[in-house]
Amino acid sequence: PAACRALGREGAAVVGARLTDLLDDGEGRLDALLSTCAREGAGSAEWAVRRGDGSTFVATVIASRYRDEEGVDCAMISLLDVTTRRRGEAAMAFLAEASAALGRSLDPRETVASLARLVVPARADLCVVDLVERDRLRRVEVVVADPALEPVAEALRGVMPGQEARE
Repeated sequence: PAACRALGREGAAVVGARLTDLLDDGEGRLDALLSTCAREGAGSAEWAVRRGDGSTFVATVIASRYRDEEGVDCAMISLLDVTTRRRGEAAMAFLAEASAALGRSLDPRETVASLARLVVPARADLCVVDLVERDRLRRVEVVVADPALEPVAEALRGVMPGQEARE
């Protein structure tokens, strides 16, 4: 049942399925994995796995060699979804970069500008940073991910917080 849920397929479509129906194998990596399994008894690699609806997720594919009751060499394939692990690794890398950015300068404007450039495009398409300086709100940075949004960024740069946007 768990494999059926993960793969978005009915039981009959999972048990005995051809690996090429499940794994994106544009570079012939499957042959290499199975060769390693035959030679060394096991092998593994991260792979894009295709669900029944065509969407994909990343999994560690583990191939283990075994001999069935008739003495025929077979391979058992296990899939371990690593999406959550990858998200966690990306979050940790982002936090490490943010920490480094925070430590580079004592100038608040420079620090928030570097954080804005880090946030876009990793976490946002657009970032506007306003700081309170001498009891006034000041716009210090506007960053966009898509160059097509540059006119929007330019308009935002020209507007101080609390003002109406220019047409």
